[in-house]
Amino acid sequence: MCHTIYPISLEVIDMYILKGFMVYSALADNTVGVIAPLGELSTDSLTFAKEKGQYKSSQYPDGVLYSFESRESSVGLVPVPQQQSDYALAVGQWVFEAGISGELDGSRTSCLQAFTAEFSTDLENFEAGEIITNGDIWMPSWVSYRIQGTDSYVKLWFADEAFSGQYDGFELEIIPPVENLDDLFGTRAQVQALLAQRTIRDLIQITEQERQEHPYTVLRTDEFAWVDRFDTGDPKWETPTYWTVLIYGRIANNIDTIREELVKWILENSEKTREEWIEVLPELFAATEFIITPMWSQYAVPNQTIQAGVYSPIVKIPEALSLAKQTCKGAGFTEAWVEENATITGAVYKSLSFVATGSTENTDGVVNFADRFPDYMAVPTTSHDFSRMSTATQGWIMLFQEMLKHAEMLTEYSGVPTGFNRLIRDGVVYLTKDYQGVQYLVVTRHTINKLVAPHIRG
Repeated sequence: MCHTIYPISLEVIDMYILKGFMVYSALADNTVGVIAPLGELSTDSLTFAKEKGQYKSSQYPDGVLYSFESRESSVGLVPVPQQQSDYALAVGQWVFEAGISGELDGSRTSCLQAFTAEFSTDLENFEAGEIITNGDIWMPSWVSYRIQGTDSYVKLWFADEAFSGQYDGFELEIIPPVENLDDLFGTRAQVQALLAQRTIRDLIQITEQERQEHPYTVLRTDEFAWVDRFDTGDPKWETPTYWTVLIYGRIANNIDTIREELVKWILENSEKTREEWIEVLPELFAATEFIITPMWSQYAVPNQTIQAGVYSPIVKIPEALSLAKQTCKGAGFTEAWVEENATITGAVYKSLSFVATGSTENTDGVVNFADRFPDYMAVPTTSHDFSRMSTATQGWIMLFQEMLKHAEMLTEYSGVPTGFNRLIRDGVVYLTKDYQGVQYLVVTRHTINKLVAPHIRG
């Protein structure tokens, strides 16, 4: 098959990202309520982006590319450049023909080898997901690659089930409880009157106006207490406010992402500062969180061809604090705060040491890891000593071990494991998860290795 499309420009101006799905009409299942395992998008998955591009070519007749995210890092969303769409269609055509001909079987290794042999002169960094079948043919659930000579990342899905669980893009439309956000800085009587003005009928009408012709994936409403900052009592008087969000993309349907996006949106549409908003909406703006900075860069034993490396638990305090200062991002963290409150300890996972720092804004006042988990021990779950810790600490350790496993592999572009979230602040990529009302942000190895080159401790 011919797949040389356009000459590659060696002048890289911007990072380009494309995430899409290849649809094949020949593989569709028209049975009511049934989605074909390969090459067909469900109605639910089609809601994951408000605007979706469709690309096809007579040169590659069997597939249609649905682009859900086409983005240049400094510009934002853009139409898929022709070079990128033509290569994606070429890849999609090859996957279809290789599946139909029987060249692909259930082996991921053979799929990687076949793809590399076909596209080695044009594409690189090829990866593939699980190889699945519709009963007749085999295809990868997804592939990813980069066009040689470009700063780009492309991921194409071929199976709806994989796409539904792995696609990490999202868009939000936010409906606040009042039309003018800064009116929430009025008196108690004024705010109560404004909140009472918006009826259920009003909310439905506003939702339909925001939706327009774009069906959403999820509609949710979250409650955050409004606090009367003029009240001198303890506690101060409060009343609930309701924030409705139209979500496009299932991965955003969690309180961590919703809270982060609401805060950003409010600050962009208000003349008030974050500090002022904390006074009236502390539940929303003063989230309780800890940032965990693993010492991913230092090894006791390096990675080998067959065996994975083991991290060094030996920590030089200045190095650890320097790394924590560079990775603790957000309003609740300053360098002076990190230096005063950071805690250095170790995990059982691959002998890894880490720095834990609580936010200045933690609503419960607990900012030190030792106060959060005073009985923490770095012992395996199989140890008799593990049961000597409280059930809360045991639960956090088991969650933390899983988070470390995922944070070791997560990048800003890779898929997000089910049940977790990716958060990016000032270029730092975190894997996040809420545990008992506290959000934990684990810095990824990918981020640490950008700041400090991996090295053997010694």
